[in-house]
Amino acid sequence: MYVACRGLGLKAGDEVLTPAFDCDGTLQPFKVLGLKLTFFRIDPYTFEVDLEDLKQKISSKTKLIHIVNYFGIPQSWDRLKIFRKEYGVPILEDNAHSLFSSYKGKKLGTFGDASIFSLRKSLLLPDGAILQINNTSFSYAKGVGKSPWLYKEQLSEVLRYIKGTLGISSFPFLKRLLSYVKKDMLPPPSLYSDEKKEIPIWPLRDQMGKEFSSHYEKPISGFSLSRFKKIEVDYYDNLIKHNQMAYAFLSYSLKDVKGIQVLYPALESDVVPFCFSFLVDSRRDELLERLKWRYGVMVWPTLSSDVLKQLKNFPDVELLGRHLLQFSLPSHKVIMPDFKKHLESFVHDVLDFLK
Repeated sequence: MYVACRGLGLKAGDEVLTPAFDCDGTLQPFKVLGLKLTFFRIDPYTFEVDLEDLKQKISSKTKLIHIVNYFGIPQSWDRLKIFRKEYGVPILEDNAHSLFSSYKGKKLGTFGDASIFSLRKSLLLPDGAILQINNTSFSYAKGVGKSPWLYKEQLSEVLRYIKGTLGISSFPFLKRLLSYVKKDMLPPPSLYSDEKKEIPIWPLRDQMGKEFSSHYEKPISGFSLSRFKKIEVDYYDNLIKHNQMAYAFLSYSLKDVKGIQVLYPALESDVVPFCFSFLVDSRRDELLERLKWRYGVMVWPTLSSDVLKQLKNFPDVELLGRHLLQFSLPSHKVIMPDFKKHLESFVHDVLDFLK
């Protein structure tokens, strides 16, 4: 993202429109470059950009629009292309959770002036990302340099790789042990659901992460690159098939259950979801606490204090922050033979909680 902003010619003081519903870590490249951030809304039930809100926020000072394809779900790019043509502002297409999806037969990553992907979030790799350039005016001459075999700042990601390789990443006792060994591996607190309305304190909120600050243009490590090159095409096909089957099972099992609302009960055939998302009417945090030691569940996300300070202006963030619960579909798990039993166990525990 940092290189994309530099390559598109952004300078300190330029305005970037970015969604309020996003991780605080995503804002780090913008802040390092001294860019002015203006936040816009999304539809909390579809994750689609609120174009009317975007139109109200855009101005002559706007030099970039940051658009996120959330969790493998494509934005309505037909509308966004018209918007892009009308206003002439370049788009940074964010596919951090959308490595495999397409929109109307066209791969994600081909719609923005520049597009980014995260390899480590979709594959079992400690690090790695992709920057795809679609705008011919993009210009950035500085090279990324030679990378080490592994980065010393990657302890949590290396541990994730080891756990995934050994097939023990869901063992409750291991999760608890690691949470004591490395405190910053604990997930940040969510916006409290139900009667608690205060904003939870989290010391790491909006802090510049060591992985980014140590090297703004960090190339993929030698270890991850070597692993990435060894992945066969058949592996991707198998991963996508099992991912979509897992999602379909969860949706079929939970879509008509009272007390929750499944977002996107049915997906287009070319959508490969990063996770299974649903809204919990009440006691979301209690359900999270019951599930988190056995399953890869998460609440979203490390919200920025810049947004939390003006939460009343972003009902989408408040709704998702207090009610959204997600079940992760990591590549190294979905292809395992016993993952179906893991899904069945998850469904059983959710239904038992909602009785």
